[in-house]
This record gives sequence, C-alpha cells and structure tokens, in this order.
Amino acid sequence: MSDVRSFAWIVVACELLAGCLPGEAGSSGAGAPDEVGTGEATSAFSGPTCPDFGCGANSPTLVDGVAFDELDAAGAPDHDGIQIVAAVQSGVPVMLHVDRHTMTAVATDGSGIVFAHGGLVGTVVTLKKAGQTYGLKIAGVDENSLRFWAGSLDEVVPFYRILVSPPGTQEFKDPVCRKNVAATEKVWAPVEHSALAFAGDRYEPVSKRVANENRGTTWFNLACAGSATAKLHLMRHTNAGAWTPSTWHPGSDVRAPGAPFHTDVAQRQAMLKMFAADYCGTGQPFTVDGQPLLYDDSKHWFAPGSIGVLALSVAADGSLSPSGAKMEALWTDQGALCVNQPRLVARTDVPCLTSATPLPVCKPDLMAVWDTQVHVISVNPP
Repeated sequence: MSDVRSFAWIVVACELLAGCLPGEAGSSGAGAPDEVGTGEATSAFSGPTCPDFGCGANSPTLVDGVAFDELDAAGAPDHDGIQIVAAVQSGVPVMLHVDRHTMTAVATDGSGIVFAHGGLVGTVVTLKKAGQTYGLKIAGVDENSLRFWAGSLDEVVPFYRILVSPPGTQEFKDPVCRKNVAATEKVWAPVEHSALAFAGDRYEPVSKRVANENRGTTWFNLACAGSATAKLHLMRHTNAGAWTPSTWHPGSDVRAPGAPFHTDVAQRQAMLKMFAADYCGTGQPFTVDGQPLLYDDSKHWFAPGSIGVLALSVAADGSLSPSGAKMEALWTDQGALCVNQPRLVARTDVPCLTSATPLPVCKPDLMAVWDTQVHVISVNPP
C-alpha cells in the first residue's frame, strides 16, 4: 500500500442536509454564516420550515415549498404523502421507469411505445399531496455534460430539467431544482436546476441512513445538481453508480456485489455521514451549504482532476498537504470515529464531543493508515 494517499479539495455544498438558516429556504448559500455560536447549532440546521434532509436542502421542491427526494413510479406515496397519479407523453399514458440512472417512459396502453432520451421531453407527470394536484414536466434531457467523478470516467450521467406547475394550472415555469449551485461549485453549471434519477438505494432523511432497495423496485431518487445524493452517485457511492456501460445489462439487479465499482451499505452510509457532518451518528447535521471541505474514501477511485479540483495527500507520518490543511474527522457508517476540528461549528456545539465519553481526536498514527481503518476522511482546507 502506498505511503501517500491522494484525495481532493472540493467545495462540499451539502444541500441535501443543510444550507441556510430557517426562513432562508431560497438562499443559494452565498453569504451563509461563517460560524454558528455555541448553543445555536440545532436551530441553525433544522426547523419547522426545513425539508426533512435539512435547511437549504437542494431537493426537488413543489411550488408551495414542499420538498421531496424520491418518487414511486407505481404510485405509492412517499413519507410526505406525495404520489404519482398519472403520466402522459404525446397523448399516450405512460409509466416512468428508471433503469440504473436512465429514465424512460413506457406506454401503458398496450402499444409497446418507449419514450427515451430526448423523446422524454414534454412528458407530464401528475402528483398529488393532501388533496392538491401538481404537475411535473420534463423540459430537457442533458446526456453530454457531466460524467462520473470516480472509477471509469468515460460515462456520461443523464440529468433531467424538470419544471413544476401550481395546483389547478398547467403553467410550467419554475424548475423543481431551484438553488444556484454553480455559484459555489462551477462543475454543476451545465446542469444547474436539473436532477439525475437513480434506482437501487433508499434514504431515511431524519437518521441519514442508507438502505438497499429490492430488485425491480419502482422507487427512484431524484437528486438535484449539487445535492449530496447527486454527489454520492457521481462518486459511485450508490448501487447504480457501481456499474459501467460494458458491465450493465438493463433490468439486472443493481445491488450485485460483482459490479466493478461496488460499495456496500456501510461505505455509502459513511460517505453520507461525512457530507452531513453527522459526527454523532444521530442524523443531526453540523454544516451549511457551500462549506469548503477536503475528502477521500478508502477505494481511492476519485479523480479530482476530472472536475478541475486540487489533489491533496496524507503522508506516512499523518501530515497533511497542502500546508495549513487541518484534520476534521474519520468516518464510519455510525458517524465520526474521531474528530479534530469540526468544519463549521465549535467542538462545544457537538454533543458527542462534550459528553462524559467524548469522541477522541484523530492522532497522526491513525491518520497515516486511515484507509485501512475507516472508509472516509475529511479535512478542512487552509
């Protein structure tokens, strides 16, 4: 094993989990507070107006501010009661289908028609929640701009621009992905306000936990550009991200451990806990949208140069490069194993760092061999 482990400097906009203070759901993250005072951490990252995944979450959002992160093509309601009740393309009734990360609309009138790629444009999906009816319209398909960030880098990941209409209208104006994420992470510029769709994983938003989904599931995730779920997929920390075009057979079980870039649930969950700054493993995030961070995982598949970010390293003595980088934490599926300097809040703001048995600091000898002990490392940039 090499004495030097490479990872990358990337600005982590944790829109899935946190981003703006309560009452600032429309914030792009610019001008977010640099610090949160002692005792304010909980109120800063949660609140009655926040989506389940946290304030500032870049989740698909209906016109009344109701956020959602997954849908069932067969019409089952999600945990907020949002359900698909109909879908139509070119006058033909259809059912959405997501195979790995590719969406199609399959005719349900017996004609056998399948709408795919650009043929999806114009598809209208009707949603219901609490007696209100909303419309979603696929307004664009981008199959040219963004590729995986890890593993085999030659595969483009499709993104879908989806507009929403208010109840009782067919006026599609606003995108369901609204945050201007390219302001802090330029890599998203070509697909800003678009979402990718993938099947095979389910997320429990309150506890920030990951689960495998059953083969043939009709549930799929919608992950807006810049969100943590989008990053998980592009980092190949989803079942759907484990495959390559040459190894994937449509309709196969995405969970197969033989996939070339397979990660197990614990590894995917460790990455999610890191994105959330869920140090204590309770589901409580301690980060905001646009907070700079350095990170890597023990697979070392990440290719930072592919998205124009700076590579860094951990030396055999545990020292960090570039000079001035500060260790944050090592991560498992249960949260942080050890914590030095939280990326945003003070240590006194984090319950498991001030309890009778607090999490330890990360010592250089452990940092030097981190990828043999845990799956994810995170570091504060200079």
